[in-house]
Amino acid sequence: MAYVAFNAPHYPMHAPESYLRRFESLPAERRVYAAMIAAVDDGVGAIRRALEASGRWDNTLVFFVGDNGATTEKRAGLNQQYATAGDNAPFKGFKFSLFDGGMHVPGFITWTGRWKGERRMTQPVMSVDILPTACEAAGLRLPTGLDGSSLVKVLSQEAPSPHDAIYWSSGEQLAVRRGRWKLMVRGRVYDRSPEGHQPLTGEDALWLSDLDTDPGETRNLRRLHPNIADELVTLAARWLETQNAVNLR
Repeated sequence: MAYVAFNAPHYPMHAPESYLRRFESLPAERRVYAAMIAAVDDGVGAIRRALEASGRWDNTLVFFVGDNGATTEKRAGLNQQYATAGDNAPFKGFKFSLFDGGMHVPGFITWTGRWKGERRMTQPVMSVDILPTACEAAGLRLPTGLDGSSLVKVLSQEAPSPHDAIYWSSGEQLAVRRGRWKLMVRGRVYDRSPEGHQPLTGEDALWLSDLDTDPGETRNLRRLHPNIADELVTLAARWLETQNAVNLR
């Protein structure tokens, strides 16, 4: 098993001149961002070519996952201004936010010797599912105490997600998703304004979204569906108790 963690794209924002020359037509900040992503692409390609050359590609289970959405951090921008190179549209929010723009990231899984063709998964899963999936695929006993679940049946048989609900917490922010519904508690968007770095208050301190009809989380439905909001708040509170975290209710 190999774990490869690419730092790019990330601050400090820099890239080799050979990569920068590929994107001379782009604005300065976007140019560096694109060059860093291109370097990652080449690195992934080098790993694949090595597996193919060794005859191991078809029997290798590969996960490629981002860790968070694009950021607006000033240390990732130019002249200490809010970063503008990344865009998480159509999702709301940026890095550090628990709105989907902050943590709804692309993920690719391939195992050409076992799973043929291409398809798009719509079942909600998480990066903590990677280790259990790899263990089951390799025929290994699953370690105890894991937060994640194996996705082998999801990937091979299009089974439902193994999660009835999935949860996130970051500072005061808390989020829970169950099916199409997602509830945010004291969410922040971390956009390019000081206000966007503050927790939402008042009615919006609890923000309920229907991700099937509104993936951008643009409308707060807590008053239209109070029962669902209450159910998700209760689920989130119970989860926090299991995590020995502070109850945010």
